[in-house]
Amino acid sequence: MELRISELGFEVSLTILPVNDLYIHEETIPSSLRLLIADLSRVGHLKDPVIVDENSNVVLDGMHRVAAVKALNLNFIPVCLVDYDDPRVKVHAWWRIIQGSEDKFKFFLEASPFLSNPLPKEKLNDYVNAYPLLVFSNGFYVFKSRDLFESFSLVKNIESHMSSSGFKVNYIPEFEAMDALNSGRCIGVISFPPISKRDVVMLAKSGRLLPHKSTRHVLPYRPVNLKVPLKILKMHDLCEARMLFMEFLKDRRGRLIPPGIFKGRRYEEYLYFFEEV
Repeated sequence: MELRISELGFEVSLTILPVNDLYIHEETIPSSLRLLIADLSRVGHLKDPVIVDENSNVVLDGMHRVAAVKALNLNFIPVCLVDYDDPRVKVHAWWRIIQGSEDKFKFFLEASPFLSNPLPKEKLNDYVNAYPLLVFSNGFYVFKSRDLFESFSLVKNIESHMSSSGFKVNYIPEFEAMDALNSGRCIGVISFPPISKRDVVMLAKSGRLLPHKSTRHVLPYRPVNLKVPLKILKMHDLCEARMLFMEFLKDRRGRLIPPGIFKGRRYEEYLYFFEEV
């Protein structure tokens, strides 16, 4: 039992799945997870479904929701199933921008054990699609590694080292990061090479988790604001839980909201926003 939605020539399905059947591909942030668990316990519902590949059960978006549902000993979770092989489902990266003292940053770069010799900015295009990089005003460093997973782990280590050294590290879409550096809004950028859908599924199925905020999945649209009661997710019988879920959805209708700022958050894609009838 599922609710099929077809908008903008793209179809998704809303249903309930056993939470233990899902595979996550990124780590969670303990502080964010604690806040989410507390919020779910307070409001008594799960607001948004997690985005899941219908072919592999790999979670594309919603790692913290999966972890919170498990922590609350719930059995099921609402999901939005998509065909990950559809070319309209895009996987991008979150890049990091670094803010802080430029003098301290130069000293950090010279003393860091994670970095090799810097290269001139003119060679950036030769490396940006092959390795993670730490880019600064006059050049860049290469995080050379044996494979994709190791390269992301190296970035995680230096990101943690920077945060503990007093620098502020923020996450930004890759197409905005270099503009932030060139305009002086940050002193450095950590870039990621492109990651493929095949890599996402392979790492998730192997249990090797990427650092949080590694991938950024963009769909033609995503369903939001379901507000599924936790009492449905606590049930033990999947068929019965799905029946109640479908009954619950009868009282809600969705409307498309175009990309932009919505309730204080920016979306690159349309939202299929559910409201009570």
